[in-house]
Amino acid sequence: MLFFSSIHIYFADFTMKDFTYKLKIKEATPEDVYNALTNPFAIELWSGYPAVMEMKKGGAFSLWEGDITGKVVDFINNEYLCQEWFFGEREESSIATIKLFPQKNETYLVLEHTNIPDEDYENITEGWKEYYLGAIKRFFESSKNNRQSVVTEQDSDTLDIYLASKQRAFDTYFSDLFHKHMFNGNVLIAQKGEVLFQKSYGVSNFRSKKPLKLDGVFQLGSVSKQFTAVSILQLYEQNKLQLNDSIQKFFPDFPYKNISVHDLLCHRSGLMNYIYYCDEIWQDKLVPLQNDSVIQILTDSFPTPYYPPNKRFDYSNTGYMLLASIVEKVSNTPFREYVKKNIFEPLGMKNSYVYNHKYPFKSPNLVTGYEYGFIEANPDFLDGAVGDKGVYSTVYDLWLWDKGLYDNKIIKKETLDLAFQPHGKKKSAKVNYGYGWRLYYSEDSTKVIYHAGWWHGYNALIMRLEHDTSTVVVLKNKSNQSNIDQAYLLEVLKLDKEKP
Repeated sequence: MLFFSSIHIYFADFTMKDFTYKLKIKEATPEDVYNALTNPFAIELWSGYPAVMEMKKGGAFSLWEGDITGKVVDFINNEYLCQEWFFGEREESSIATIKLFPQKNETYLVLEHTNIPDEDYENITEGWKEYYLGAIKRFFESSKNNRQSVVTEQDSDTLDIYLASKQRAFDTYFSDLFHKHMFNGNVLIAQKGEVLFQKSYGVSNFRSKKPLKLDGVFQLGSVSKQFTAVSILQLYEQNKLQLNDSIQKFFPDFPYKNISVHDLLCHRSGLMNYIYYCDEIWQDKLVPLQNDSVIQILTDSFPTPYYPPNKRFDYSNTGYMLLASIVEKVSNTPFREYVKKNIFEPLGMKNSYVYNHKYPFKSPNLVTGYEYGFIEANPDFLDGAVGDKGVYSTVYDLWLWDKGLYDNKIIKKETLDLAFQPHGKKKSAKVNYGYGWRLYYSEDSTKVIYHAGWWHGYNALIMRLEHDTSTVVVLKNKSNQSNIDQAYLLEVLKLDKEKP
């Protein structure tokens, strides 16, 4: 439980300052510390005056013979316990907020006091330190409580007192979905270069009831597109191709003209969806469809495109299948081998691979995908084509991937930044597309970079927030379940950014 108390202090007009003070109290729960702060005995030790208090919901209290009065206001979301303290009858107000955060066998206390008059700043801040350090210490070490507790001041820049609150909020959210049969999968959330939360919910296989583990391997569906995009940008960075190159530079007989690599990356090619078209004309469904086969079909049949090139944004699996083939052509390496050598291996992604139709590798940690309820999904002829899909990975490997991008391990920042610019639609669009990633701005103007994917019962989501190097990875193995509330996850990540 996290406790919150708001103290209102009234002053006349002065130059104002702010003050933040943090304590760590070992071997104490938030309830212990709250009792210390509100216990009449502790306050008498600090103030030298008797305190009359009734510390419960709606209860009133007074200090210094009524000079300071207040009341316990209410519980908010069953999490926050609020107090209001009133200091006299003045025109201008200054607010002090106290929060208590549990972490293992310790409790962190954070006091934030805004708008302190300059001439009173030293006395007030020293008073806070004397009260909170002195009252808590005296309370725990007094004979009445027979408790020992180590109380230390903390550096506000190095203390993440919100860690436990974030972890609890994430677990509550996904546990609730799981118990409602709306989520089965793995979650990893990182912030500022460190894993903040990771957990498995449910089973890897519903028939065997094998529990999910964090090293479970999932098909990523369209999240695979960002690996294709980075592969292209690596070759661009090496000056082996240009973003304005036409498809004909790599496939001279391809009949669709005036389509550039850039158009393919940001879904402005206008090409039809090869998955739907080939599903109708591919006769032997036991024979895997390959990228070369798709290109030959489009070249021979020349089906009508959905739109002229660069006319509008139209999400295209065909475009990313072509991009993977361009990677093969330029690097003279099978796409799966290129990604392994230039992405997976340098980043230590040991449990990731691109599907190989010739030698279908099944990781011992492969999670079973489920479509239409509990129908086990299996690879089909469409799995042979890759670039738009086809990458298999784990939550931890995907964190290594995103962290590697933050650290510029496999691509320069200025090159990668091209992928995070709005290319697909007008810049004014609320949701846009870069190269392999979708983009939008949250209500507080935070830039959110993300992509989702689904294929054969698997569902994937990856999100990144560049301002604090956050990464959110959610992998599911059962379709027709609840969508993940991205806005809520972002709000939890920003708990330490919010001001009372």
